[in-house]
Amino acid sequence: MALGWVRGRISERNCFNEVFTFGHYAQRMKGHFPYRQGFTLVEISIVLVIIGLIVGGILVGRDLMHEAELRSVISDINQYKTAFNMFREKYNCLPGDCPNATDFLGSGTANGNGNGIWDSPVDNDEQRYVWEHMSLSQLVGGNYSHTEYELGKALPASRVANAGYWAIYDCAAATPCPFWGRVSNEMIFGKSDSTNGPTNLSFNDGSLSPPDAYRVDSKIDDGNPSSGNMRAANGYDTALSGVGACTTAGPGADYNHPQGYAAYNMSSTDVVCRVLSGI
Repeated sequence: MALGWVRGRISERNCFNEVFTFGHYAQRMKGHFPYRQGFTLVEISIVLVIIGLIVGGILVGRDLMHEAELRSVISDINQYKTAFNMFREKYNCLPGDCPNATDFLGSGTANGNGNGIWDSPVDNDEQRYVWEHMSLSQLVGGNYSHTEYELGKALPASRVANAGYWAIYDCAAATPCPFWGRVSNEMIFGKSDSTNGPTNLSFNDGSLSPPDAYRVDSKIDDGNPSSGNMRAANGYDTALSGVGACTTAGPGADYNHPQGYAAYNMSSTDVVCRVLSGI
């Protein structure tokens, strides 16, 4: 009996020592591994607000950049049309078509045939001379060469990625022109298409979405793709040139429909429109 009592006391003492030792160890370790709480609702809310401000700033910045691109297109078209008129006033001929361009622009350029249109008997030649004549006359910035086919080297580049300003004529002198009702030179704002260079200069792919083309057209002209001095049509992009891509007029040369027939396809945000401005 006495032996059992002694054993019980020893067991109780050992248990006490173990509990004391664990508690003492826990107190000591508390300083090394302090207890951490989670984020409060206020802290989470602040973080979410900051994230929202960052995302909103990015979206607003992107919209501002896009607006700046469209304004630059409007400014470029107006500037180049003015420069073409100044060239004609100064030299009494059309840039690219001047029959005596080497006399006043130097022997490094080439002469046109002087028939008043940017025709292309060989390799789009007069269309390639246009911007070289304009840069040599210092009426536009840049340095363009008729031996080049790249954007920024053969013709002016736009702030819109991969898009530029290509000078062409719409139809032959002996053919009634469905676009303007007359023989016409025009400036296309488009992107390089699959037929471009090194033996053909061609920038006929879409450069603007229909809503953006409408905004440019409205600022410069009448906002209708088939009337006025500015028209619009599907780009040559194979995958994006179906019915109703740029305008409601259908595929092909939408601008060739009767005046006022078409409207911009405002439900589309695809970059499918090339815009054409009469010179």
